[in-house]
Amino acid sequence: MESAGSSALGAKALVLRWVNAFNARNLEALLSCLHAEVDFHPLKLLGIDRSYHGHDGVRTWFGRLDALHYRHRIELTEVREGGREQLLAIGALSVPGHGSVVPFCASHWIKDDLISLVRQYPRDPDMVEGGDLLGRTAAS
Repeated sequence: MESAGSSALGAKALVLRWVNAFNARNLEALLSCLHAEVDFHPLKLLGIDRSYHGHDGVRTWFGRLDALHYRHRIELTEVREGGREQLLAIGALSVPGHGSVVPFCASHWIKDDLISLVRQYPRDPDMVEGGDLLGRTAAS
């Protein structure tokens, strides 16, 4: 049986794998980290919808990023536990040739050892919804 500590390490590794897959623009590796019914709320970018559902939705989002030539990367500095099956990824977005351009944070909820809900923000975690990123449930 896994201890709470090893479970948290597994969840952190999952978030890191997801970010690495995104940065490598590897759709299949990215999808392998996500629950089939993932509820995904990506960064608000021109031409990108506010939310996508399931693997098909993530495929649509990923295709739009490519079609619109978005090349940003996520440079993580920390993955913080936020309670029961919740993690907060903190860092910056970078654009090739421009370096870090804006702070980044994303909340992740884990279900069945996969990411089931993601909410991304282009700002410091303290500036998002009063800093209450992880105090919310997956249903909110």
